[in-house]
Amino acid sequence: MKYETIPGLNKKVSKLIFGTSSLGSESGYRYKFSVKERRKIFSLFDYAYMNGYVAFDAASIYMLGESEKILGEWISVNGIRSKIVIITKGAHPSYFFLPSKIYGSARLKADQLKKDIETSLARLKTDYIDIYMPHRDDDKVRVSQIIEALNIYVSANNIKLLGASNWKHERIDEANKFAQAHGLAKFSISSPHYSLFEWSYAPWKETHSIAGKRGEGSIKWYSENAMPIFAWSPLAGGFFNYLSLLSQKKNPYMNRENLKRLHKLKNLSREKELPISTLLLSYLLCQKGISVFPIVKSINYENICNNVQACDVQLSPQELEYLYTASF
Repeated sequence: MKYETIPGLNKKVSKLIFGTSSLGSESGYRYKFSVKERRKIFSLFDYAYMNGYVAFDAASIYMLGESEKILGEWISVNGIRSKIVIITKGAHPSYFFLPSKIYGSARLKADQLKKDIETSLARLKTDYIDIYMPHRDDDKVRVSQIIEALNIYVSANNIKLLGASNWKHERIDEANKFAQAHGLAKFSISSPHYSLFEWSYAPWKETHSIAGKRGEGSIKWYSENAMPIFAWSPLAGGFFNYLSLLSQKKNPYMNRENLKRLHKLKNLSREKELPISTLLLSYLLCQKGISVFPIVKSINYENICNNVQACDVQLSPQELEYLYTASF
């Protein structure tokens, strides 16, 4: 495992972040776990920690809060709060499970943020969150309102650093300029979708990706502003493992460019004798001019080993370009 220091945080952050959106299974749609299942999840956390993970990503919406509860219990039982970087998110639209036409807006009003932050603190069994992020943006809400509401908890030492999940870099820039002008804490981290594989369309409403050519302007901004990127879904939902099943189904990653990249990835995988998942993470970790922390889910010990191995793989600029360029 490799680590990096993020200004404003008094502990190092592992370059790989353990994602908790679907604990215990490949699907996130589990809300209750038996004692036996909880022990298995604790064992997975233990193994990740032994292999160098110290950053864990959660959200108030994941498994309707169960991921925060289980993570908080594990940290508390082991007495390792000072060593763990807790990243969690709130302000997710209320109606995430309903059709898009009646999908709710992000909950970014002061009282809504207050409820989510205080609920997360209780679930996580802690009096502070290392990195807190609004899970979505809503451009109908002024950035001044959002920054001011979040800074109440920064001032109270309940939040160490602020980040933004699924925000466009233009809105982050606007928010940070307001924060700087008023002596307030700004967004220090951004968490968009980022992977070698790009979307044909957004899989969820109000999500934001910086993958592919459409994201090159954002990448330039992140580089110029030295803002760390916490990349979600870096393995593209594992679509490369399910091509035969996906051929008849609609999937955001099923496009000509990605299939060409996958072909090259398989060639490199054979050449280096490394799993595709390891190379995908290495691709992000080896990007020049930006600092990427992939958020990656693991449902077994093998996943964790393959993921951590990516920290020791150095891809050359030529190999990075070979993978990115969607041509043979």
